[in-house]
Amino acid sequence: MIAMDNKTILELRELYLRVGSAAEVFKSIAGSNAAFTTHKLELVKQIRAAFNLSLGQASPIGGWAPDGTGELSDSRLDSLLVPAIESTRSSWDNR
Repeated sequence: MIAMDNKTILELRELYLRVGSAAEVFKSIAGSNAAFTTHKLELVKQIRAAFNLSLGQASPIGGWAPDGTGELSDSRLDSLLVPAIESTRSSWDNR
């Protein structure tokens, strides 16, 4: 299990604010986690914690893979998740 500390949460938020792409944030998590392919639920857990998303809002992650083999492309994932992330922005963006 991947530990979610405040530093990691803040780094994910800052990365999202810089790139504006959920898929790019997820790729950074996958790149730092060699066991990603067997722990996709950990990605959901991290994203939910970082952006205050419900399980339903984060569920499209299940159809995505960082290597492009998932049924959702990066752009499709972004079209589903960026609005959800933006809808909770006031709860996590303290700038």
